[in-house]
Parts: sequence; C-alpha cells; structure tokens
Amino acid sequence: MEQQLPPASEPTPASTPARSRRRREPESPPAPAPISLFGAKTIGRRSPDEPVLSKAEFVEKVRQSNQACHDGDFHTAIVLYNEALAVDPQNCILYSNRSAAYMKIQQYDKALDDAIKARLLNPKWPKVEVY
Repeated sequence: MEQQLPPASEPTPASTPARSRRRREPESPPAPAPISLFGAKTIGRRSPDEPVLSKAEFVEKVRQSNQACHDGDFHTAIVLYNEALAVDPQNCILYSNRSAAYMKIQQYDKALDDAIKARLLNPKWPKVEVY
C-alpha cells in the first residue's frame, strides 16, 4: 500500500526543524526613536566609536563654535566643529562653517575639502562656492 504525504503547507513534527519548534523568547520593546537634526544623522543612537550628545548639548556645541569664529578664535572653532560633526557628519552647515574657519587660518586645502563636502551634501546650500 502506498503512503500519502501531508500537503507541503502543513509541516509534520518530524519534518519541522527543531529550532522552529522552539518557543520564541519575547522580544524586547523597541528603543525610543532617536532625535534627527537637519534631516541627516540622528542623535541618540549609541555605537562604540560614536560620541552621543543630547540635542541641547549638540546645539550648545554649535553655538560655541559659531561664537569662537565670531571672536576670531578659529582654532577653537575648528575643534568644536569637529566635535559637532562627529555627531552629525551629514550637516552641510557645519562643513561650510568649518571651511570658513580653515580659510581664516590659511589652511586652504582643508577649507576646500570641507567646502566640497558641504556642496556634495547640499548642492543648493548658498554659502558654498567651489571654483
């Protein structure tokens, strides 16, 4: 006599892999949504090589870097822009501002690199002119 196999859509216990028969552990609740600044990088995600700042800390760092430029302390401004860019590396405004600071200290190669980055991130950003 011929044996009939069950339909393919109904696996039998013998044909079901052991791991799919295991009871699934409940999934942990999703992490809160990170804050997005300027539509690019998000603040709040943690990775071992990435600094994490709160939105307020990030905004304060940008304010301090802008103030340092205004005060003529371009070296400090560059350090602060570096820290802000570590958090939001897709921010064309930060690249544009750091480019201007590099120009002031006559580091023209770095200024050009930042201007190009800003332009690539946002081709319509009005403050970036690369010739």
